[in-house]
Amino acid sequence: MLNAALFAVLAAALVLCVAVSFPAIRAALNIDAMLGVLPSSPAILTTGARVTEIMPSNSRTLPDETGSFSDWIELSNLGGEPVNLKGYTLSDRDEPAKFVFPDITLEPGACVVVFASGAESALPDKPLHAAMKLSASGETLYFRDDTGGLIEAITIPASRPDESYARTGSRWSKTSSPTPGYENTQAGRDAFVSSTSPQRSGLQLNELMASNAATIADEDGEYSDWIELFNASAIAVDLSRYALSDDPDRPVKWRFPDGASIEPYGVYLLFASGKSRPDSDRPHASFRLRADHGVVILSDLAGGVVDITEYDNLPTDAAWARRRNADPWEIGARPSPGSLNP
Repeated sequence: MLNAALFAVLAAALVLCVAVSFPAIRAALNIDAMLGVLPSSPAILTTGARVTEIMPSNSRTLPDETGSFSDWIELSNLGGEPVNLKGYTLSDRDEPAKFVFPDITLEPGACVVVFASGAESALPDKPLHAAMKLSASGETLYFRDDTGGLIEAITIPASRPDESYARTGSRWSKTSSPTPGYENTQAGRDAFVSSTSPQRSGLQLNELMASNAATIADEDGEYSDWIELFNASAIAVDLSRYALSDDPDRPVKWRFPDGASIEPYGVYLLFASGKSRPDSDRPHASFRLRADHGVVILSDLAGGVVDITEYDNLPTDAAWARRRNADPWEIGARPSPGSLNP
């Protein structure tokens, strides 16, 4: 015969098994709390959307559209059906939500990056920004569906600069080879590096005007400063891999918009107006130029300088330009914005 103590242990185990198997009994006995299980949600069974990579300390991995290096969160559709993220939320607190997704559909295998920059922007056709920042010392990130059901809560460990916390299968681990916007594999890493590396090309700064009073007006009718690039090569150049700045300590200050390109032996003109309109027919950078003294830097997305020019005391409506699109630079009274230099 079983002694009384052993019988009691077996009886308790039987009750636990029955409770776990039947949700009503499980809830009544608060089994989840005793076992330390996170609250479940139907979203876990009905959506393939998951958080797949997090970087709490981004110092030079991925600049946003303004050239700032903000924390970021990547979501991917790991399921076999499209997922509309409208109403889904992210937060670094259990409640309330810090970011609500707009009407965005992720196809199977697709992903989207949200910058945790502290400034919210949730337009479907623009880079996404959440009104929160992540802690490099570690915290928990909550991802919920459009009904508020918890999909997952990820405990992020302390991270070093440019180290991400990435999901591979069902496991999470820290990595120094992040892949924002790509799958967390070596192939994804190679694709990310390729997408941010500058092309071997003849791309160069070509002409600028720091005091435009009557030369060329922007779409608002204002005479903004402007910068021109020249492609001295026989191949088109993808400008989305490059950035501009007027600050040597911050060479990635403004990124060229996605889809921007410059044709072989062609020029590309943008306004340095401070209006930060990357999607205009003629883009506007986020900074202006000073006529008394300044510097303009063309860099890759890691901050590597591709070309640089420094100038002093530019007269009104005078250009600082390469003579015939080549060295040397000189002050010219015949500006040619959008055309080859004389």
